[in-house]
Amino acid sequence: MGTQPLSDRTVRRVSRNTGLVLAFGAAHGGYTYSLVTVDHRHAWYDLKSGDWGWDDPPRSHFTTCRQLFPQ
Repeated sequence: MGTQPLSDRTVRRVSRNTGLVLAFGAAHGGYTYSLVTVDHRHAWYDLKSGDWGWDDPPRSHFTTCRQLFPQ
């Protein structure tokens, strides 16, 4: 299973749960989501536990990163 963008509804829910202002989220077929904030910081979120953390340095950038943050 490949990377799947999260729905707007799921992004809003994860944003509420983490307190982050999110620009994008993706699932990879498991319980851990990859997130990108509006200020282009990468994070992860565990759907089961509710834990989250920064992904610094980010493991990878999404094609969406180049679209959302062209600089």
